[in-house]
Amino acid sequence: MITNKRIIAVILLLLGLGYLVSGILFKSDYTKYSRAFSFLVLCTYYLFRGKKTNPLFLLFLLGYMLAETTVFYYIEFREFANIFSLVCYIISYSSLLAFMFLKINMKELFKRFTPHLIILLLFGSYTFYILNNIINENFGELPLLDFFLENLYNILIIKVLIVSFLNYLYHDITKALLLFIACLFIVFFEFTQLAYYFLKQHDIVNVICSLFLFSGFLFVFLYVNHDKNTKSISSSEGMKTELEIKSL
Repeated sequence: MITNKRIIAVILLLLGLGYLVSGILFKSDYTKYSRAFSFLVLCTYYLFRGKKTNPLFLLFLLGYMLAETTVFYYIEFREFANIFSLVCYIISYSSLLAFMFLKINMKELFKRFTPHLIILLLFGSYTFYILNNIINENFGELPLLDFFLENLYNILIIKVLIVSFLNYLYHDITKALLLFIACLFIVFFEFTQLAYYFLKQHDIVNVICSLFLFSGFLFVFLYVNHDKNTKSISSSEGMKTELEIKSL
């Protein structure tokens, strides 16, 4: 039986494939618009898929969708569109971080994964340092607001990658793995966009960006549709504790 959920899923898949193909064929205008419509349909799908909706995860999707809609008025309101999209991305990634943090017992996390946390903290600090240097060297002095938003944006991107990995380590289930892979591709997409300013082969960068973003939100879609998982893990006292990640 064909349901509204399946119809929306098919439309989403077609838009996603359209975005990917247009990115490979260098059709930049279609790429931008299909990308914006894809996020609109993804939000609609998440809302009406017949399962419990998590407000923070919904805000993550809505923030990303609103940021992408700036393509419709970017030429007329370039400065506003830049600031608005950056704020929307910040809200989106902040919501995703809060969503993941609420599923982790921080005290237990520190007990079980202290070495991992130290390594990830060093990795995150070094990555932020590199990103900050790239921005300062290639874009010069930024206005105070732009400088603040850009740095906050970069910090959040790095945190999304680190926290999604910790979330997977902590829960060790398929659903958490899907979310980590999704975040990994999205962060790779964000980093690859920087190459656009340093390479002459913009078409190649566009193809790579399209592949990363499509893959990232394909795994978001798989994550949203994955059934709940239960897995037994050893607690700090050596007892077996059953963790359950509820479906969104």
